[in-house]
Amino acid sequence: MIITITSYPGTETKELSKLLALQVGLRYFSAQEIKKRLAVETNFPIEKIKEEEFTEKIKQIIEGEAKKNDIIIDHTLGAWTINNADLKVFLKSYKKVRAKTMSEKQKIPVGDALEEIELKEKEQEKSFLNNYGINIYDLQVYDLVINMDKLNQDSTIGIIKKYLEKMHKE
Repeated sequence: MIITITSYPGTETKELSKLLALQVGLRYFSAQEIKKRLAVETNFPIEKIKEEEFTEKIKQIIEGEAKKNDIIIDHTLGAWTINNADLKVFLKSYKKVRAKTMSEKQKIPVGDALEEIELKEKEQEKSFLNNYGINIYDLQVYDLVINMDKLNQDSTIGIIKKYLEKMHKE
């Protein structure tokens, strides 16, 4: 089984994706893992790795991991790269909610967090459009879109697991 999970910047999907992977018995693979591999292969410090400079290599890494099956891929490009994914999930949340969460986590003013989120969204959208020719915020590619604003992590995971159960019954 291959599941891709994508979200808007600041949605905090890493912990949720890891927990889901544990609960359904899949490996977890993230954007951070990709950066680590690129850092090793290029001898660049991980903080200097800019994904837009390694577009083809990133696609190859994601595709290679997907071939191994039984994985959750937590990377924006996952849903667009892996055509045979069993489930493509997009987790969304309004900017103000994401900014509040980021503010609390990073101990910064909400206004600063909101600015950072808006900047990341614009950069990400531009980068993916320029490097891959895709609009990453076009949600039509996803099988399941969940608004997390009124849900906790366990409820969101529960929805995904219920969706998986229904998929297997049909």
